[in-house]
Amino acid sequence: MEIQARSDAIRLEDQRKRIDAEILAQNEVLELNKATMTSPLVDAEGFPLAGVDLGGIRKARQQIRMLVHDRQQVDAQLKSLLEHALAKKPASSASSESTPAAGRVYLQKSGKDTKDANDVPETTLAATDGTMDTDTAQPILARPIAVRSVSPKSPASAAGLRAGDVLTSFGDFQSLSSANFSELPSQLRDGTPISVGVNRVTDNGLKQLLTLTLTPSTSWGGRGLLGYVRDIHAAVI
Repeated sequence: MEIQARSDAIRLEDQRKRIDAEILAQNEVLELNKATMTSPLVDAEGFPLAGVDLGGIRKARQQIRMLVHDRQQVDAQLKSLLEHALAKKPASSASSESTPAAGRVYLQKSGKDTKDANDVPETTLAATDGTMDTDTAQPILARPIAVRSVSPKSPASAAGLRAGDVLTSFGDFQSLSSANFSELPSQLRDGTPISVGVNRVTDNGLKQLLTLTLTPSTSWGGRGLLGYVRDIHAAVI
């Protein structure tokens, strides 16, 4: 039963990753057309905007709405699965597993109060290295860190980082996920290069594993030291 629950959790997390990747792709369509989910598609005189792909914008918006709904359903299934598993776990087993084995999957609240569009605390899934949060004593779920957008002329842009890239390593962090995202600023020093591992899917569908060199800067003219936004609901770094 425990094996089945674990398998279901991994399957649902894989599904959520695919949904997130597709949302990022559709967001990129909007960004290329300088549009958002709510921006008008007509000018001040009521005529359709020129120079943009109106059909592509409408399709991307529709896809994003459907994908967000699908993601909410997956989140609900994960929450139900986890609550069921925790409710069935005997109290005596909690003490016997106070030191988790390396490589097992655990759950816990993320390190900071990251909120999504529905104001729900972000929860993520990953295999741990045998550590637990001593404050919550709950298992960890971690998501990969994806790049939502890159500011023009920023250090991130100069390094070759693109929207849709998934960060796999960052400086001293060789295993990167949302679980340790809050610790990344400790790696940033103005003018000091950082090695960053990236998973990228090219326009023709090829997968690439790249190593980029980012040089943080306070003088590039924009927000943050690097100039990119991670994930779907995130802050500028």
